[in-house]
Amino acid sequence: MLSSLIYHGPGAFQCALDEAARVGQLLHSPFGEGGLKVDAARKIVSLLQAAPIGIDMGVILVGPMDWAPPKSADVLLKTIEEPPDFAQVILWATDLGGVRDTIRSRCLAVWCPATGFEPDDEEMESVARELLQAALNSQYYAVPVLVAKMKGKEAELLAEVAEAMSGSLDNPKVLVLWERIRAVAQHYRPVPIEVISAFMPGDS
Repeated sequence: MLSSLIYHGPGAFQCALDEAARVGQLLHSPFGEGGLKVDAARKIVSLLQAAPIGIDMGVILVGPMDWAPPKSADVLLKTIEEPPDFAQVILWATDLGGVRDTIRSRCLAVWCPATGFEPDDEEMESVARELLQAALNSQYYAVPVLVAKMKGKEAELLAEVAEAMSGSLDNPKVLVLWERIRAVAQHYRPVPIEVISAFMPGDS
């Protein structure tokens, strides 16, 4: 299971809703409107303590996290870092800079412009899988070509690559790549060279 996602930017809420619909079924109406209360954060943790009956994958949607008080955010830290196998926690924020560092460091951040993006775009999914395999097979010459195919959608491409890693984070090579991708994805709008560098071998 991947770490939690946090969508940010003017289209963050819609992106988060779209991703929730794609992943599974909401276990509760979205949390956090007007500021996440401590009691609401505790309810989220409680909801994720047992698998719901009749649902393959549940989703908890929380935001805006840039309005969440520190105590409420702290309640969610463990759940965000290690979500259960039967549920995905999806966060959103208008301003990523207003989200506590402890939350940001546990999430893959995805920039969402006002128009949003299509998370299940077939071409993007295909390029993401090719990009992941090229990096894992040390075929680094293919990386710039593949990134260029998604010009202007670099942040979304990183999110798709992260999705393709699901279930493989016990592989040390995948985990190293995941950490580099997460570092680049913290940018509002990662430029192509930053995305390319994430897939290249790091210093030994």
